[in-house]
Amino acid sequence: MLRKPKSSRLPPKRAARTDPLSGGLERLFELSPALLCIAGMDGYFKRVNPAFHSALGHTEADLLAQPFIEFVHPDDREATLNEVGKLSTGIPAVHFENRYRHADGSYRWLLWNTTPVAEEGLLYATALDITQRKQRQRELQETQDLVVENEGRLQALAARLVVAEEGERRRIARGLHDDVGQTLLAAKLSLGELLDQDAPGERDSSAQELQRLLDRAIQTTRNLTFDLASEALYEVGLGAALQSECERAEQLSGIRFHPPDAIGGNPIPEAMRVILFRAGRELIHNVVKHSGARTAKISLSLDGSLIRLTVEDDGRGFDVARRDPRTGFGLFSIGQQLHPIGGKLEIVSSPESGTRAVATVPFDAEGEGA
Repeated sequence: MLRKPKSSRLPPKRAARTDPLSGGLERLFELSPALLCIAGMDGYFKRVNPAFHSALGHTEADLLAQPFIEFVHPDDREATLNEVGKLSTGIPAVHFENRYRHADGSYRWLLWNTTPVAEEGLLYATALDITQRKQRQRELQETQDLVVENEGRLQALAARLVVAEEGERRRIARGLHDDVGQTLLAAKLSLGELLDQDAPGERDSSAQELQRLLDRAIQTTRNLTFDLASEALYEVGLGAALQSECERAEQLSGIRFHPPDAIGGNPIPEAMRVILFRAGRELIHNVVKHSGARTAKISLSLDGSLIRLTVEDDGRGFDVARRDPRTGFGLFSIGQQLHPIGGKLEIVSSPESGTRAVATVPFDAEGEGA
């Protein structure tokens, strides 16, 4: 059986409090680490907690003395007023971002959650400082823009690589057709004339011309073969192959090349040798084409953990910082080839001070390679 309550009278109602922050709420408002504020419909702050004015560097008196819109970044004021204006239409809350002026003159990004209390004519709001988040978003966007830009640049360079490779094939084909082919045809005709001649003097003269034509064909074939692949690179080593390249460059340009010393024992793995040889050859060709140098020096060193290939000249040099990457296809190609084996290319140069290019690759003598 249910017991009858001792009294049926309800407890007296408590009197309504007009101060929204009386009692414990006041202490919670003051001690909260969140950024809290109360604003009036007249556009002024009525209260801000210590966390709020500390985050912005202002005193509470400074914040209460001016309309809150004065602290908002000029570019964000119209959007802020539009959001706050929605609260007068019965919307229960608005969420928006804007920039607030710090006491040092900088701006902090704040994320607002604002709720009106109509009967009090007040706006209760919490703010979250999202400045660092915005900074990270901006850095991420800049990185993404840079990636897109570099992808476009890589696509353009890849297209140029295809064109360059096709041009190289055409050059070799033209050399075989126009030089080797025509020389051998002339040699064949000279041989026919030699066979038709009876006088010894005429035969000797034709034989000498035939020998000259065949020597030319042999030399041209050797040059084209060397362009395709250096036998010294595979038979003797990287140092010897670069020495041969220096000799050819010196004959073509008149620049005095000081070739590198050979590394004894040919210890560098074949794939690494090929990449370093291509890098060295491209750097030597750059000296011939662009430097206007009198002398150039190539050095090759191996200290057990690092292979260093250096090409330096006393030419006109250039401003590395202002070099247009679109015109540096050869240097870009070298860097792209070195990257898969952990290598890198560094260029040191300035106008009228020559150029120094250093290709480095990590090397493990016991493990044979990077």
